[in-house]
Amino acid sequence: MDTYNKIKVDEKKGLDARYTDVDWDGDGKLHRVTCTRFFDARVKIDQVKKFMDDYAEKTEEMSKGKMKVTFLQIDDGCEIVLNKLKTPMVMDDRSLITAQYFWTSEDGSFHSLGTDKGNDACYEQYCDLIGKDTLMKQRLSYNHFYE
Repeated sequence: MDTYNKIKVDEKKGLDARYTDVDWDGDGKLHRVTCTRFFDARVKIDQVKKFMDDYAEKTEEMSKGKMKVTFLQIDDGCEIVLNKLKTPMVMDDRSLITAQYFWTSEDGSFHSLGTDKGNDACYEQYCDLIGKDTLMKQRLSYNHFYE
């Protein structure tokens, strides 16, 4: 990750956010991949895990009802989730189906990874929940929390 382009690195706040562009599909089209490391001593891994245990409710609460998270499938540590975002009335609402993975490393650090790659069948299966929303993309999102 150290070779990725810097978005923001703030030692005082314990944040290292970077990106790289990847030819994800081998078609020459580049997709942005964002990776973030959090190492703020004020935020403990147990707090992050507790938040993630109930992040659907917490996300809706923090967004003041503008974002809704619905669990579609949970299988072998993978959560397939529908994220619905309400936008101002002049824009279509947005929907994203993402596969999410969470794990703890031997060193105690916590990881989360989300991607929409491979979820095309889910858009068809759950089209009644998506409705007329514009579909969003999340090729890859990776977060690493450590103390």
